[in-house]
Amino acid sequence: MTALTEPAATKPETGKAVTAARRKPARAPEATPSPRYFLAKDQTSGSVPQFGKELTNENEALIESVRTGLPYYIVSEWKAVPDLSGKTPQIIKEPVVRPHS
Repeated sequence: MTALTEPAATKPETGKAVTAARRKPARAPEATPSPRYFLAKDQTSGSVPQFGKELTNENEALIESVRTGLPYYIVSEWKAVPDLSGKTPQIIKEPVVRPHS
């Protein structure tokens, strides 16, 4: 009955438990989409956000928010892409890249 109460990992003299190390699969570095900034519409009611004017950067959004008293939104855009290359199908998250205007 003592076999059921003993811990599975043994402790060496250093005090650290011995466990099997597992490697994480190598992944490509995730790209990040460039955020988009929108000022809220004046007559926003309810909990659904409504976007007004699109701004070029966060500094401009901050200034317009202070000037108008309206909140602003930061939006990042992603798309789902299927990866059928391995044994198990996966869904990969990829950023949507838009040209700067």
